[in-house]
Amino acid sequence: GEVFSEIPVGPGGANITVNPLNWKQVSLTGPERITLWTLEQCGPQTIQSPMEICLPELSCPVGHSDSFDSVVTAVEHKLSEKVDKMVSEGTSLFAVPDMTSVLYSESYNKFAASKKRVVPESQCWGPCPQTLYIGCRGGQILAVDSESGVVTILANPQVIKEKSGSVEEDTSSGPQTGHAVLGEGCAQVMGVSKRGLFSGGQSGGLWCFDLANNLNVLDSWKNDSSIASLVLSPSCNRLALGTSNGEVHVMDSTHLKTTSCAAKHGYSPIMGIDVLTPGTSHCVTCRAEGFIQVWEMERGNHISTLQLPYKCSSLVCPSSSSTAVIGTTKGSLCIVSLVDPSQPKLVLTRRMHSSAITYLRCDQYGRFMASLSHTGSVMVYKASPSTKCAVLGHTEILGDLLELSILATGQGDEDDTMFSVLSQHGSKTVITVFHIPNKSSEQVVSELCEGGTSRLSAVFTSKREFTLAEPVHGFSLLSTTHMVAMVTSTKMLAKFILPTAVVAQQKELAPHSVHSSHELAGGLTKLSLNQKLLGSIAPDGKLIMRLADNLERPLLLNCHHHSRGGCDGLAFSSDSYRVFTTGDNGTLSCWEWELTAHGNIKATQAAEFNAKHIQRLESAQTAENVALASMSPLPLQGLHAEQEEDTKQWLQHIVEETHRAEDEKYSEAKGKLRQELSSLREKVVAMIAANEMLPSIEQLERKEFILDTEEHKRLQADEDAYIQKICEEIELSNLTKMYLRDKIKRECWDSMKVKGKVVKAFQSKLEVRNYALIHRREASLNELERIKAHRKIEIAEQEVRKLASKPDPGPAVEDRGGTGEEEAEGKEQGDPDALRGSHGSRYGGECDLLRDQFELYSPVSKMQQTCLLQDCIYHIKETFNKEFDDVSKAKEAEIARIIEKNARIRKIVKDLKLSESIIEPTLDPAEQPESFLTVQDSEIKAEKYITPEEQKGLQEAALAEEKKRLAEIGDNPRERALEMMMYGRLEANAEEELFKDLARPDFMLKDPAEMTEDEIRMAKEFEKKEAAFLEEREKLKKALEAEFKKLQSSIVQSMEQFDERLHKLFELKIRTETAVLQEELKILRLALALMVEEEVAMKEEVLNQELEKKKSAKAETSSAVSSAKRHVEEYREVYDRTQAEDREMDKSFKKDFSDCEPFLEPLYKLYRKRPRGQRLKPAPSEGGFLQEAISQNSSGERPPSALLGGGGGGPRSFDDPMAELDDLSNMPEGLSLSAWERFVSARRRKVESEQKVKATALKLAEMTAFLKKRQAEDESVQSMIQDTFRQLNKLQEDKMVFDLNLEIQFLLKQGQIEVDPGEFVPDFSDSVLIHRSAVEELNSQIKSIGEAKLSIMTEAKDFKKGIYSLKWEFKKLLMLEEDLIEKAKDIQMLKVTKELQHRLMDLDHSQEKDQKDIAALESALELVEKTHHNNVLEKKRILSKYQSQVEGMEEENKNKEKELLELWLQVQERKGIDKLAGLPAAEVNREKRMNEIVTRRKMVDLVKSQAQEVTVLRTEVERLRRRTFPALVQID
Repeated sequence: GEVFSEIPVGPGGANITVNPLNWKQVSLTGPERITLWTLEQCGPQTIQSPMEICLPELSCPVGHSDSFDSVVTAVEHKLSEKVDKMVSEGTSLFAVPDMTSVLYSESYNKFAASKKRVVPESQCWGPCPQTLYIGCRGGQILAVDSESGVVTILANPQVIKEKSGSVEEDTSSGPQTGHAVLGEGCAQVMGVSKRGLFSGGQSGGLWCFDLANNLNVLDSWKNDSSIASLVLSPSCNRLALGTSNGEVHVMDSTHLKTTSCAAKHGYSPIMGIDVLTPGTSHCVTCRAEGFIQVWEMERGNHISTLQLPYKCSSLVCPSSSSTAVIGTTKGSLCIVSLVDPSQPKLVLTRRMHSSAITYLRCDQYGRFMASLSHTGSVMVYKASPSTKCAVLGHTEILGDLLELSILATGQGDEDDTMFSVLSQHGSKTVITVFHIPNKSSEQVVSELCEGGTSRLSAVFTSKREFTLAEPVHGFSLLSTTHMVAMVTSTKMLAKFILPTAVVAQQKELAPHSVHSSHELAGGLTKLSLNQKLLGSIAPDGKLIMRLADNLERPLLLNCHHHSRGGCDGLAFSSDSYRVFTTGDNGTLSCWEWELTAHGNIKATQAAEFNAKHIQRLESAQTAENVALASMSPLPLQGLHAEQEEDTKQWLQHIVEETHRAEDEKYSEAKGKLRQELSSLREKVVAMIAANEMLPSIEQLERKEFILDTEEHKRLQADEDAYIQKICEEIELSNLTKMYLRDKIKRECWDSMKVKGKVVKAFQSKLEVRNYALIHRREASLNELERIKAHRKIEIAEQEVRKLASKPDPGPAVEDRGGTGEEEAEGKEQGDPDALRGSHGSRYGGECDLLRDQFELYSPVSKMQQTCLLQDCIYHIKETFNKEFDDVSKAKEAEIARIIEKNARIRKIVKDLKLSESIIEPTLDPAEQPESFLTVQDSEIKAEKYITPEEQKGLQEAALAEEKKRLAEIGDNPRERALEMMMYGRLEANAEEELFKDLARPDFMLKDPAEMTEDEIRMAKEFEKKEAAFLEEREKLKKALEAEFKKLQSSIVQSMEQFDERLHKLFELKIRTETAVLQEELKILRLALALMVEEEVAMKEEVLNQELEKKKSAKAETSSAVSSAKRHVEEYREVYDRTQAEDREMDKSFKKDFSDCEPFLEPLYKLYRKRPRGQRLKPAPSEGGFLQEAISQNSSGERPPSALLGGGGGGPRSFDDPMAELDDLSNMPEGLSLSAWERFVSARRRKVESEQKVKATALKLAEMTAFLKKRQAEDESVQSMIQDTFRQLNKLQEDKMVFDLNLEIQFLLKQGQIEVDPGEFVPDFSDSVLIHRSAVEELNSQIKSIGEAKLSIMTEAKDFKKGIYSLKWEFKKLLMLEEDLIEKAKDIQMLKVTKELQHRLMDLDHSQEKDQKDIAALESALELVEKTHHNNVLEKKRILSKYQSQVEGMEEENKNKEKELLELWLQVQERKGIDKLAGLPAAEVNREKRMNEIVTRRKMVDLVKSQAQEVTVLRTEVERLRRRTFPALVQID
């Protein structure tokens, strides 16, 4: 039929199902979402409407219902609302901290990617036309409403397990639910019937769940293997299951226990294929799980299956018998009799190899058979089952055995069979060829093997080996001299010529010719029976056929897909008419030739060859088949794979039997040899023991006792080879490490201009690192120079423009110039780094080419500024590194000076025999990074291995050096004399001499009474000399101790000074790092601005692309609307025409039946009458719920035809609803039969016309709905276009604002920030940056207003002060008035005495008397003051006298302390001398010492008394001095 519609599936594949109840709905399930496609139709116009349904999360609970598609809409709606709100409010998209978060962060892709969701594996449509059931990998079951897109989770075992800890439920209280049985791999196949939902999968279980009752388990069935497929019959009464092992089970859907195994074919990969003799009717395959299957060639029917208890690896069918020989993975041969292909039977098993038999081959005449395993040997057998596949022998081949090929040169006894084996020995590919004669006489069999063993004789079999120039695979023998194989490296088919004669120095075989072959490496080649056709297969899935004598013309056929492994097996029928291939992980394909005229000739020749071949082997086949028929089959029930491993290998059994026979035959001789060996061993051991007792010069070497020198040499050679191998491996490993070291050094060390380095303090943990700088690339430097040149040109151009645009001087210009000068002065007064945004210029980062931050508008200027800032950072780091290098050199110099001082300190410590620790500062490895690249001998803990040759060389060098030294000192009388007379030194060391003890004369050992006068005199002189010597030694010790302390203090002081300098460097590093970070912050801000501009450009491009898409969508929707309008108008005309025809039929009724005038009225009533409940009734059948739902199908013109053919498949029978009305019983009486029949026909036409009108009306309504939906879509697209236009305009406006609204970095002091600091960092979001002049102007205004306010307040204060003064005067006058009144009262009340009267009467006399009294008092006061002044002067004189005495006494005390110190030193010296001199000297000085002690005691007492007197005098002076102070007494 014609293509109705095409639905895009998309990448990754999908599971596709069509709704059986609504053919216009198609579901596609993928790994991430579900897509429901709905087909809409309007006349010839069709549209596919997809509904994307996102899969639910794994954590969703059971019963959760949500339209996950609405999440996408909600997110997009939320984003659209946010953008619209910003547009309506006039807010810039760049006002948020990260504009990209608004544009991209809330997209659905991020939302979906952050959640783990279920993975669907199966799907099926339910009984309701709009319900789709989805089975997921974790056992979840979902129900999807195809109309609303709502997903309901029916089962989620993972959530149940997380809540309860186990998915098991207690079924004792109720039915078991699906949550308890479902799990991983339990919903891989699904199906729905009227009974419920069937689910199964990898677990092997099948369950039927009740959809109406909480998914309770209605029925279940368990299988050992997993369920791979599930199919329900159209009536839903039968259920078919396919398992992973190839079984097909059929069961009743109402009762799952009633099941039957309809077929058992096996599903594992096919390991081998061959044709069964006579090779034209049957072929045999074996699968990995042990299934032996027989297939009919003609029709491809499966004939029989035999399951072996072993795992198979290879297969061959000898042409001399109706058997199949199978090789297993454990190395056994299994012979299966196929005399009756429908009843295969296992007749023999033998274990031949210790590992899997990878290849089994048989010659074309069925005479010989050979088997091969990768790590074993090649076994050769007789291919006749009557001999039980007797082993002729085996041959061992070095290396890994890869493939095997056999070619019979003829069928006669004089001919032989050629065997070839492909092996890989190290890096060499070797072909081993040997021949076995067809003649099977006893003489030939005896000569075939070596010395009665089972090993084939290399001489008798003409065994040869050929080394190939290249690795190959898939080889086959074309003849005794030609071979084909596929080259592994080039994937070409190569033809080789095998030499017939043995050459002494044979070269590697190179391909004689090369031909095109497969695209992928691997595969095999095979010849047809008549040796005319050569076929090759490979993992690319292609079959290439060639003529064996003409390899240039290949015929290529795509058999299997390369993504599923391609081809892995190939076989020809005996007449070469059919070719069999296997692949695709278990697929068997049969290919037949389409013969041309020339091909018919070739096919006839092949058939004739096959007929002759069958005729030659007929007698042998008959005999072998008779023998097979007589063999009893082995019971498969008693065989197990474990028993195969316990069975002994044939070769092992033969070796044991041979050894046993040899032991029995030569037991006496072996016993004698053992005794002789034992005695010989005892003698050798005794000789070795005696040799060890001899002197070393008479001992023999151990190798002299070795008897088997050849074995010793072999072992020594093996050991040397092993050591050489280990040395080579170590050398390769060292080379690898050296290469890595050199690469790391080249990339991370040599590329550095300044290496990373550290300077550490001496006495603290402070350390300072320099800046590691890499060599700047030449391209970067060139780009920097280009930018600098560009900036210089720009600056020069700006200067020229300023000069050219400078106006003439005038008044206005002068005023403006004054303002500019003021601004310049303001800038000079302010911080010059404030507007730069960093302190980089203070630390070497000065650059005059940097743009002002207020000029960075264009992206080019920002990129240039970034490059210049990076150059500034580089210079800042270089400046700091110079200071760092100076400090580093200073530390090295300081350490050198300390080392010099430590040499002197060590000498002093050694001389004084002190235990003081010495400060020995060293450089840390981090301070010498070069030391990391060299390995010192002290760092290697393991002992260095020195070879005997190196040891010998070192000894010879040492002997030569010793001889040279002896020769130099042998004839040197000067050095010999110096050593003998002056102990090898020309100058004497005074310090060493002083620390040596004086040699006492021998006579001093005598008793003083026995000494002579001269000896006594000499003894006294020696004692004086010894005392002076000891005194000098003590002085030297003190001097050395003082020098030691001085050196130590100088070392500590120098270290402290260096630490202070390092601390200053650390502070510089902090300030430098601050400047670098400030510059980097600028770079980051510029990079952010560039990134935002790029993102805006990308967003603008995205919006433009979206606008173009929407415009194209608008064009499509407009076209769809116009097309739909046209179709609706056309169909409306059809509907009107049909309706008019129906009305016309109603009108023409009376005209048509005008001859029945009496019956016209009742006939018209019958004409208008219609049957009640007119509907379609199906005949009784076994149809299920699907057939019942046919009446619910309202999806268009196409009925579900696939469902109407269910049940019996015959035609449907329907009840005609009009039959009752057409019955003659309804005919009016008196009406003729012809008129009634004419009436019935007219009524039927009327009913059909009405049905046609209704159908046309329904279709018209559907087309009208289609038109309205398209119009709504067109309006929606139009509104989306307008929204996109609005967003694009807003984005362009915001882009313009962003380009002009620059972000400037300032350096502000703490007083310049008047923002609330908050808890941690000030919030500048609502802050405003104000120019300094504005603040200063505001401050000046505030000051002027404040001063004005102060003046006003002062005036008010003064005015109030005058008021307060008047009030005070008023109160004062009032009080005076009161006082005067009181005085007047007192005067009135005063008693007047005589004295008072006299004074009042004689006022002048009283005044004179008062003056006299005053004068007398004044003279007395002057006398007292003069006396006091004299007393003070006297006291001062006495005080000065006492102070001079105190000063004299203090000076005297200082002198006394010095004398006391000297006396103490003398006393200590004397004590030391007395200790050395002994008791006589102590007795002599005892009285003197006592006098000194007494004198010192008196002086101390005198000093104490004088000190007390001075203290008293000071106290008195202080008291007198305080008496002269004026007394300032505060009067309340």
